Amino acid sequence: MYLTETSKELSNKLAAVALSLAAVGLLTSISVLTAAQIFLFLAILTSTSHFSWSRLPVSSKMLSVLCLVMALSVLFNFQDFDRPLKAVFKIRYYLIGAFSIVPLDLFLNQYLSTEKRAQFLKNLLVVGLVCSIAASLSGLVGYWTGFNPILMTHVDAHRSTGTFGLVMTYSHSVAWLSVLLMSLWIHQKQYSVSFPKGLLPISILVSVMGLFASHTRGAVLAFLAGCLAINRKVALFFISFFIVASLVSTVVNPEFVRTQIIRSGSNEERLGCWLGALQAFKNRPVLGYGFMNYGKFSVQIKKEHELPKPEFQGNAHNDFLELLASTGILGALAFWGWILVWWKEVLGKNKKCQLLLFPFVISFLVSGLTQVTFTTSENLIFLMFTYALSLVLGGKRDDSSD
Repeated sequence: MYLTETSKELSNKLAAVALSLAAVGLLTSISVLTAAQIFLFLAILTSTSHFSWSRLPVSSKMLSVLCLVMALSVLFNFQDFDRPLKAVFKIRYYLIGAFSIVPLDLFLNQYLSTEKRAQFLKNLLVVGLVCSIAASLSGLVGYWTGFNPILMTHVDAHRSTGTFGLVMTYSHSVAWLSVLLMSLWIHQKQYSVSFPKGLLPISILVSVMGLFASHTRGAVLAFLAGCLAINRKVALFFISFFIVASLVSTVVNPEFVRTQIIRSGSNEERLGCWLGALQAFKNRPVLGYGFMNYGKFSVQIKKEHELPKPEFQGNAHNDFLELLASTGILGALAFWGWILVWWKEVLGKNKKCQLLLFPFVISFLVSGLTQVTFTTSENLIFLMFTYALSLVLGGKRDDSSD
């Protein structure tokens, strides 16, 4: 009994550290996010005495099935991989997301009182807002001056990358975050947690400015889709904002529309990636070319079928086509099974969580139409934490005070 109570106490402390690190690293650092994952993994290990497979949400089981399919896709295409163990090791992100519900539930729903949980969540929000503001502001300074003051290095002044350094991972993460923050702001009267009055709108403003300065069209569409899921007035406001910002940018730089919005070369590359992924699925429809392995064959497939931009090597630039190409129909079915069950588990039980989660999921799905975010570490950790917290805080009851 002593060991069980000791492990529970340790699990709670590890979960608290993991959540705190995730708030700090959300838009700032993949290293901090990786540390959050490590602490969460340790929290899972120390909470095993409280684990029961039968008590896990069905969505966690579906996510585990997806992990199994990913592993099988690597096994059955083992000879085609240069580094098969790297692909297998990547699966840990999904497994941690599936099983993190156990230690997070222990910490947030059983260890903390209602009052302490509200205070912890408020502190977590404040830390996340401050760090996200700092990250986006530093990216904007880099965009305007060519020097990022947090990274202390010269950066590409054509597109803002925050402190991630990679424009795609930053832009889609900031799009999802902006949708969550807008949902919080619009519906804040629904929650007992008191939000910092000035910090929340400032964070939204800075995040949306960072999103625009990233010039990532797919991320902007994902943000606008999430806003539309909140309500039409919010969507129309931000559509107007992006139109005005684009017009001003065009006045400053007449080439802006051609180089940052139309970008015909990028359009052709994506078309080639999408058609190549569909052809890859036709070639190997059951388990695909192996998890995260389609990119290796993309050039070969596009050349064989005379597809656009055959020299461009990379993933499918589409979450759903990437799953079909790399894990086949089994992976695609497991993915959509997870999404639909997760949706039902939360949206059908807790309206407060529904107000936040519905726009977020819409934004995530729209992101997946133009970019692979489901296997990108920074985006994936964000997604898995959101998934686990939505079930822990919103998947059980509709009378929660948070």
